[in-house]
Amino acid sequence: YLADGGAHAVSVLDPAAGQVITDIPVDTDPQALALSQDGTRLYVTGPSTATVTAIDTATGTVAATSPVGRNPAGVALSRLALPAPVVISISPASGPPSGGTEITLTGSHLKDATAVTFGPGHPATDVTCTDTSCTAVAPPADAGTVDVQVTTPAGTSAAGDTSRFTYAAADLGVTLAADPQPGLLGGRITYTLTITDHGPSALGAATVTAVLPAPMRASSGDCQTAGTTVTCGVTGLAIGASTTRRFTVPIGLLGVGLPYTVTASRTASTPVDLATGNDRAASTCTVVTSLIIGCR
Repeated sequence: YLADGGAHAVSVLDPAAGQVITDIPVDTDPQALALSQDGTRLYVTGPSTATVTAIDTATGTVAATSPVGRNPAGVALSRLALPAPVVISISPASGPPSGGTEITLTGSHLKDATAVTFGPGHPATDVTCTDTSCTAVAPPADAGTVDVQVTTPAGTSAAGDTSRFTYAAADLGVTLAADPQPGLLGGRITYTLTITDHGPSALGAATVTAVLPAPMRASSGDCQTAGTTVTCGVTGLAIGASTTRRFTVPIGLLGVGLPYTVTASRTASTPVDLATGNDRAASTCTVVTSLIIGCR
């Protein structure tokens, strides 16, 4: 390429043939030239018009002209490194393994994101980003903690504590034990519910409900009682930890020789319980006499 100021053109030369192939007209007196690294743009200074003209080398036409101040004598090109995305917070930071949780990421340089991932191979859906925030919907994944990362043309955000998301699930186990306390007066059966968090996440809250057969009625300092239903609440149980709840049934109204089965079940819990096989327990007691009560 040769700047021909007098002709107000840029000449395209064939070095092998030693001749001009074509002239590209420009609205200035071209002086200095610089070719982009990929060869698609030729930048030409025009001192008299104080402009830089960009020429599309594929078509041999002017693509753009930009004012640059006064008397530009030279032009140089450099590659500008764009800043990589940074994530400083995520909300909420947990959700069920089934996915579907809408999260908000905050940070910087998030615009033009091409992907938001919840661990390798788990792309989010419905991704919308500005320069300082992204919203996305978590995909399904196994229970556990993953790094949420944003990818833009400039790179991928770093993994760290500020961008971790937990797919939470707590396997709640329920057992029920009956302790008969016979007596001529005041005979009763005390039931003990044991609730255990088998993980892999800590339990936020749970409700366990015991259903009594008629004419059983219960009293409890730990749980709420209404008719033949006992409702027990649990909060904040660590992985591997257990807690107990108790309620008492007097035997005065129970028929002799009849089996009475009390069934306790997990009726609600957060986070989600994916293993429901241990959510239910039962105990059967038979009053033989006021002094003989058998339970199993």
